[in-house]
Amino acid sequence: MKRNKMKILYFALACILLFSVLSTVALASEDPAWELSDDETELYYGSKTFTLYEPYFPLTIVGDAVYSYDYALDDYRSVDTNHNAVYAEVGILHYVTEEGTSALDRLMEGEASSYMLMSQHGACGEISDALAAKLTRPEKGAETRTFDVRDLEDALYYTLLGVESYGFYGCAYGAVYLYESEYYYIHYMDLGNQYFDSYGNFSYRRGTVEAVKLSAEIIPELQYAEKDMKYRPLEYIDLGDNGNFDPGTDDLFSARSAFSTGMVFFGIMAPIPFLVIGLVFPRSHRKGYPKYWYILAGVAGLWMLLAILLMILVP
Repeated sequence: MKRNKMKILYFALACILLFSVLSTVALASEDPAWELSDDETELYYGSKTFTLYEPYFPLTIVGDAVYSYDYALDDYRSVDTNHNAVYAEVGILHYVTEEGTSALDRLMEGEASSYMLMSQHGACGEISDALAAKLTRPEKGAETRTFDVRDLEDALYYTLLGVESYGFYGCAYGAVYLYESEYYYIHYMDLGNQYFDSYGNFSYRRGTVEAVKLSAEIIPELQYAEKDMKYRPLEYIDLGDNGNFDPGTDDLFSARSAFSTGMVFFGIMAPIPFLVIGLVFPRSHRKGYPKYWYILAGVAGLWMLLAILLMILVP
């Protein structure tokens, strides 16, 4: 009977010790680092692969936040990505997952998930699909006017942005220009390369362009959208070096607190009864087998020492 009790005692001790060690390993694991391939065509983050993406038209960040990993790469270029890790940026280069590629391809082909109107000063607001359709697909026979692009350079204008399905990137589909108290729309995606500069933006250097005059039916909707436009500051969230969270962030603080609490309970407090039993019972004439009790005390003491060392070594 005594041998069976000892076996049960040792088994319980081993289980608790194993749980303590496994919990420590899980909590102490670090996030993977960002790595860029030698030819700079692929970006890796753990098991995730981002492929270099070259958009036909410039992309504008319209999301609320950018998560920044400073000095994550060997050449000290920053990596920015939104939290769901579909897109990443290294300098001016765009890297995307397979899901991100599909979303951006649809955006480049004119299949936006939503639309925004952005002023030349950066204020913006969402508009309905119906209003976007009236701008991009005017009725047959709509009145048009041919402009010298230089005449539009100083005109007030609003850019129509198509937004991809993740809501992070927008692409300029066209622009509404206010010229001589009339509103005109130019659909950029129907224009040739000669209308854009080397950065992909509409150029005012030379040439003529045809614009659609907006009807009286559209103008009230457009003016209502203008009043609803707001400045949306982009929040930059620094997640620290090598893609790990900054020590001050809530997630890592919670993980460390849980780790410390678990180690104190399972690593220091739990072995105390075994240590006491192992030191007291050998002196009892009724318990017998002092050698086994001393072994129990030794294992409990080693267990506590290991827990203390882990708490010191794990940052």
